[in-house]
Amino acid sequence: MSLLVRHKNQVLHSHEDGFTMLEVMVALIIFVVGILGCYQLQIRSTLTNSLANSVGTAATWATYAVEQVLAKGYDDPDLDDDGTGGAGNAGLNDTEGAADGVLSINPDGSTSPGVVANALYTVSWNVSEGPSADALDGTKLIRYIVIKKGGIGQGTLYTHNYYKTTDIL
Repeated sequence: MSLLVRHKNQVLHSHEDGFTMLEVMVALIIFVVGILGCYQLQIRSTLTNSLANSVGTAATWATYAVEQVLAKGYDDPDLDDDGTGGAGNAGLNDTEGAADGVLSINPDGSTSPGVVANALYTVSWNVSEGPSADALDGTKLIRYIVIKKGGIGQGTLYTHNYYKTTDIL
């Protein structure tokens, strides 16, 4: 009989440790917070990469427009300050319809002069001549502004100034 009691006492006093429900819930909450943090990091990274791609594309199209315009002669009509939005330095930040020149980039990658309704990007340039352009006489300041028309990063993405000097014969 004492053997049986001892056996019952051993069974009753066994100390097998396990996780309580509270410990499991705390661990799950910590795990979920960590996963949500990783998810937010991934979303932010994707948006930042998309914006960087848009800015890179905008810079490439600006370079294309710069090469096209700067290859023209100093007295070419595309390098005139037409004063549509504002003459001289006052008009340097004009875009699209008010700019001195516009090149639209279409969804298929082709380009069109002027503003096109369904363009992905527009490259606007404005010309300011002489001393009013913070440049010497015989130079033109040309400001290029690239605008993305929709999607992530829409709006002005790239602005850069170039100088064109008189043609030397």
